Amino acid sequence: MDQCADRVATLTGVLEHIGTLDATEQLTLLDAILRFDRSTSEAEKTGVFSGVLNKIGSFDKAIQPSAWEKMLQHFKILPGNAQTTAFDDLLKQIDTLDAMVKQGALNRLQSYIVPLLPESERLSASARIQKHQYQG
Repeated sequence: MDQCADRVATLTGVLEHIGTLDATEQLTLLDAILRFDRSTSEAEKTGVFSGVLNKIGSFDKAIQPSAWEKMLQHFKILPGNAQTTAFDDLLKQIDTLDAMVKQGALNRLQSYIVPLLPESERLSASARIQKHQYQG
């Protein structure tokens, strides 16, 4: 296995167990993963973002808002061509969040992430967020 594949395999194994950690350990691990990810290739950044995001619903409900905010901040370092897919992934993960966190998460998507998307995609992204707000 090459070094990249080793890192992905290790991360996948770690993420499988993140839901079993206490809130403090989860945030510490998330910080470590996101710090590490800043030094990886563009493809790895996208994979790490997606992998962590898929587990955010298993985080302790008390830290979900902090974890969500960290993911939104991390969105900025994703390569431009990956941001549209990452936005779609963020929107899908809204339903895994605690009900008390959902509305704030949708508001942050609208105010923070939509402006980072290519101009041609912003209107569609805003409409999808609004549709999601009415469904939730």
